[in-house]
Amino acid sequence: MSPTAINKMKRQGIALTNDFGVIFSGSAFFNPPRDGFNFAIQSRCYPMLYLIPLLALLFFSCGTQTPVLEIPKSVAGGWTLTTSEETAAPEWMQRLGLKQARRARYAGPIDVEADIFELRSDAAALECTQLWKRAPGDSPSMKRNLFIVVRSPHPQRELVMDFSRALENSL
Repeated sequence: MSPTAINKMKRQGIALTNDFGVIFSGSAFFNPPRDGFNFAIQSRCYPMLYLIPLLALLFFSCGTQTPVLEIPKSVAGGWTLTTSEETAAPEWMQRLGLKQARRARYAGPIDVEADIFELRSDAAALECTQLWKRAPGDSPSMKRNLFIVVRSPHPQRELVMDFSRALENSL
């Protein structure tokens, strides 16, 4: 199509379009200005553009809250739960992706206290076992994305280890 034919169509108010709805105006498309390419796009599905963000907002707002970590009421070997509460976690553990931290106290053959930390991944729980600073009486372990620290002042470490294994199996 020659430039004279395009100018004639332009004077008559006819816009040139292709199958995609792109409007080419004669002077803007065929004689582009120095500052860039100038053409307009007409969308045939313009109302649908409002639907996409609305659906995205609806999809992401329907999330569920993180369920509270289930602490076993009783553990094999005769231990029963006496108290369960949220506890504070070290700052470095929060950076690893801590979801929640709970402290549980059990009564049984010996009194034990267990701190159970739920993390976002198994790798974070493994890193916690490496970074944990042991205190006398601490028995750290992990299962999947859970990092568990069992402590008791009782001198028989075998009973503490038995409780630790039984707690891991019941989680």
